[in-house]
Formats: sequence, structure tokens, C-alpha cells
Amino acid sequence: MRILICLKQVPDTTEVKLTGDLTLEREFVAQVLNPADESALELGLELKEQHGGTVTVLTMGPRRAEGMLREALSRGADEAVLMTSPRFAGADTLVTAHCLAQAETALGGFDLILCGRRAIDGETGQVGPMVAAMLDRPCVVNATEGEIEDGCLRALQLTEAGSVAWKAPLPAVMTLCEWSHALRLPTISGLRRAAQANVRICEPEDLGIDPADCGLKASPTRVTHISARPVGVRPCVKTSFAEVMKALEAKGLALGASGQAEAAPAASASPENGNSTAITIAVLCEGDGSAAAELLGKARQLTPSGRVLALSETAEPPLSAFASFGADEAAALGRLTDDCAQAERIADALRQLRPDTVLFPATIRGRFMSAWVAARLHTGLTADCTALSLTDAGLLKQVRPAFGGNLTAEILCRTARPQMASVRPGVFPIPQPADGRACALRPLKLAASPERLERLAFTPAESGVSLQGAPVIVTGGKGVGSKKGFEKLEELAALLGGGVGATRSAVDAGWIGADHQVGQTGKTVHPRIYLAFGVSGLVQHTVGMSSSSVVVAVNTERNAPIFACADYGIVADWKETIDEWIQYVKERKQQA
Repeated sequence: MRILICLKQVPDTTEVKLTGDLTLEREFVAQVLNPADESALELGLELKEQHGGTVTVLTMGPRRAEGMLREALSRGADEAVLMTSPRFAGADTLVTAHCLAQAETALGGFDLILCGRRAIDGETGQVGPMVAAMLDRPCVVNATEGEIEDGCLRALQLTEAGSVAWKAPLPAVMTLCEWSHALRLPTISGLRRAAQANVRICEPEDLGIDPADCGLKASPTRVTHISARPVGVRPCVKTSFAEVMKALEAKGLALGASGQAEAAPAASASPENGNSTAITIAVLCEGDGSAAAELLGKARQLTPSGRVLALSETAEPPLSAFASFGADEAAALGRLTDDCAQAERIADALRQLRPDTVLFPATIRGRFMSAWVAARLHTGLTADCTALSLTDAGLLKQVRPAFGGNLTAEILCRTARPQMASVRPGVFPIPQPADGRACALRPLKLAASPERLERLAFTPAESGVSLQGAPVIVTGGKGVGSKKGFEKLEELAALLGGGVGATRSAVDAGWIGADHQVGQTGKTVHPRIYLAFGVSGLVQHTVGMSSSSVVVAVNTERNAPIFACADYGIVADWKETIDEWIQYVKERKQQA
């Protein structure tokens, strides 16, 4: 078995420096192996031990990345390839994936390609599925487990709702979660072998890559503006528990999701102050719920005089619901169990519909779909957007956090169509339904999509509450101190109708599962109220919760960094405070 591990050397996201053309200055910033790629490397080595074969590690980057490759060799990799040239510099995810796919072919092809689910500098999660689409391989993203059996990959994928077991014939592609596999230490013999090993250095021509298809010049997406962004900084009011509850009562948040909370702000589906540019915007509607309403409403706002097209994953689209949120037309895609085949179907539909812009929800599945489709249509894609606007020329101005949330990047796609973006759920208000609108059904003739994946089983998340959709999140850090402490957090979360979050340190300690982790290497959440108990407040965590509407932090340390990211702070023992909180909610609910 031949296994290819795609690695990336990433900058320390606390030391971000940019060049004049807004690309990352890597030469004078500390570099580390991308955490999720560590999991991919470890799984690849384990599979080699079980089934035999070889492990090749591949990276595209500056010459200094050779050191990272030698570290991989010291841990058991058999071959290392460094793609390095100034002509590779500045590539966006589409061009990066193209170069990696070309390299895979030039190196003789592989049975399995592994990489991390995302890199911490960009956090797009796009390269893996793009490579798969370009090579026409089945792909499983966000995996926690993987094994080879009877010439097939069996993988366990983590989603917002639970875990999905997939089976795919080899050759295949899989992306791994950061925490899924702990990378082994190098051996003495491994270090000696790595020091003497030959790292293959390749320029574009060595791999059959046209230099015109490399780097910044070939990239359809460009960063046009970038600005520093203090992550989650808020004017914290440090006060007592009683005063915090008064403030939450005034906001309608004291009882969480089950209380009389004020409704989320709503926007008109046909705002008066939209852009006058008339374009066609297509929206992937995974259902007819809040995510679809949010994106349809935003599309309507972007182009009031244009057309909004709902891509419905149901056989019979809910036309009246789509119309009320701003859609003019709907196309019925249906929904296949194979996500790769479904992505092919979406790409086929877009070729026929030819929209100017396409919006996807930035869910795990939505991000996969958008990456696969972008590769098939050879167009630019911006992931996890938090703001969108339209220029007079019809260009979609896309804004997203970058480099661990330390920067905000503004991105345009000038040279390819359609313009594509995935949008972080919950960042735009759900529009007020508009009466009297009509939505026509747009007929399509979709080609049959070949099956690549077999869905074996689905296991719902134990919590029953998706963190990324939870209105309330109760989070614990190292200060909670034990698994038993998290049971208290779970009790409060249940009373408030919310979910339980955790810092990486709490997950690493084994107090709660990794699907609860919030932060740079976990989930990005945006609840109406975020309660942080015993959380120190390092940037690696706060980048994942900075968009919360209201943040309350409890910590014994008056100067803990978390208070700089909170609206209200309680300097007290978390155990005493959570007991007060639980008692308060119980009493209020008894009175109601």
C-alpha cells in the first residue's frame, strides 16, 4: 500500500506578519507542523504497520520546510518530497490543490491520501476535498478514525449532529481531526536515518506542473484588504452573581433557551438599502430551516433587483417558505446518501443555472460540498465568511477571520465564475417572512452521479445539542478540575436548553469528548449567551467564541485573560457560582 501524507508547516498564529502583497511572511515567524496533519501522519504510519507498504510525506512551501519533512522521516515516513519555488508562493486553496493533485500523479499515484481537516493559518478545510475532486477520488472529511479492510477505506466522520461511518473503495482521500491521533515520538534510529535521508526537492516542471498554473497569479481569489482584529475584546463589567442575573434578565437571557428570551434580530427579506446591481445568487439549502432562511435573506439583501435561486436538497422544494425569505426560483436537487455524488449533482446544476454567485452554509457538510464544487467548476472559494457585500461591478466582497482570528481578511474573486463562499451559520439575521411573494420551480435535467461512498451508520451526538447551533453554551476550562466538575456544567446547560463546551486543556485531560472543544483547533460557535467557567482565555480558545452575543466569565483570577473577552465577569470560585446559577434557574422555573 502506498500512502501519501500532505503536510503543511504553519506559522505561530500569535506572530502574524504580512508582505506588501498581503501574503504571509513566513521567514521570520515561528513555524510548526499543522496540528491536524500530525493526526494524518500518525494514522498513515499505523496503517503502514498494519498492512505494509510505504508512507510518503509531501509539502509545498519554502526551503525551510525541509526540517519538518525530516521530522516526519524520523517518526517513520519512508520518503519526503518538498515542492518549493517562488512560483508556488501565494497560491489560494484551488491552486494549492491543483499543484498537490498534479504532484500525486507525477509521484506515481497512491492508494490513500491523508491530510489534516484544516490548517490553523487559513482554517478553510478546502484543500483535501479539492484534491479528491481533481483526482476523482472518494473523500471523507473531518474523520476521527480510519482503517483499511478488503481494499476499502472505513472512516468515522464527526459532524455537528453526530458520527457517520463511511465505506469507500481505494484509492481514496481522508482528512483528519487534530485530536484524533497523537503523533509518536521519533526514535534514535529514526533520527539518524532522517539526518542522512534524501529529501526530494521539486520545482513545478519536475512534477509536470505548468508554472502559469502556480502561485498568486493563477489564483482566482485574492486578499484585497487585511486588518488587525483584537479577538473578542469587550468592555467587561466585573460584578456579583446577583447583578449579572439582573443584567441577563433585562436582556431576556436569564433562563436561556427555555426562558422568555428576546427574539433574535430580524431583517427584511427585501430591504430598501440593498445594492442596485442585479445579479443571480444561488443558495444551497440543506433544509428549509434557519440556515436556509438566513442565506436566502442575505442573498435577497445583496441584490434586491436581481434573482435569488434556492438549491433545494428535497425532491419537492418548500416553495412558499423559500419565497417568503426572498427566493425567486427553486431547483429540486434531491439528496443522495453519498456526499461526493451529491456534490457532483450540485456542480451539474450550477453548470446549467450559471449563477453569478453561490452561497453555502459553513457546516462540515456544506464546506465539503463547496470545496468539491469549486474544484469541479475551477472557481474561487472563500470559507467561513462573517460578512458579505456587493460592489457596483457585481463582485462579492467576502470577509472572514484569518490566522487564528488575529486578522480579518477581505477577499474578491475577479477572474472566475461563479463566485463562491461558505457562510458561518448565525452571523446574519433571519429575515422576516414576506407575504405575497412567488417562487417558481426551475426544471433541471441532472446527470446520474456515480456512487463513491457507502454510508454505513449514523450515531447521534451524546449531548443531543449541536454546539454550532446552540443558543446557550456552558464551557469549562482547566479550572473546572475534573470530569465530575463537567457534570455540573452539563446540569446547568440542560436547565438552560444549551450545550456544553470545553477548552483544549479540558479535552486533553479526558474530562469531556473532543466534539465539545471550542477554539482554534475545535469548533467556532456563536450562541446568544456563552458562560465560561474556569477558562483562562488564551487566544486559541477565544477565537472560537468571540462572536457570542453575550459572554459571562467566572474565574478566581481577577486579571485572567478571559475577562477581556467577556461582557460580565464574576471573580469567584466557579463551583459556588454554578451552584447559585443552578438554584436560581430551578427556582425561576418553579415559579413560572
